[in-house]
Amino acid sequence: MVLDDEELKSFDSKLFRKANILFNEGEESIIWKDYNDACNLFDMSFAQLPEPKTRWAASLQILAAKGDTCFLNKDFTQGVTVFSEAMKYGDGHENPFLHLRLGQCLYETGDKERALQEITLAYIAERENIFAQDDKKYIEFIKKYLREPES
Repeated sequence: MVLDDEELKSFDSKLFRKANILFNEGEESIIWKDYNDACNLFDMSFAQLPEPKTRWAASLQILAAKGDTCFLNKDFTQGVTVFSEAMKYGDGHENPFLHLRLGQCLYETGDKERALQEITLAYIAERENIFAQDDKKYIEFIKKYLREPES
């Protein structure tokens, strides 16, 4: 987990260390595919951040990790909730990965209209590169609706 310089000046170092340890343990749990444990650890890490949580860049990083864990665990409804919340933090609304994962979770929950919007935002920012590690169904889904620019 990373704090910017301003955050480091105003953040209680004991809280940061605890939040960082919990975050790193969550990341390790993902490696072992213990997604429930990872989500719990990310929640505990998030809880260490002082209010207002929207002030901290670390909040976005924790929420992105938790949302990705929900996606990997196929808990798409919770993924929609977490990624929607993450969009309110820092520059989350500009983050192509968050748009992609939110769109994928929306797709899997059946909200194809919103999924199209979110996945398209990720595609516009990163083109097909952002889909490199994911099921091809997502890029195929949006390509049905996108037109290539005319020359």
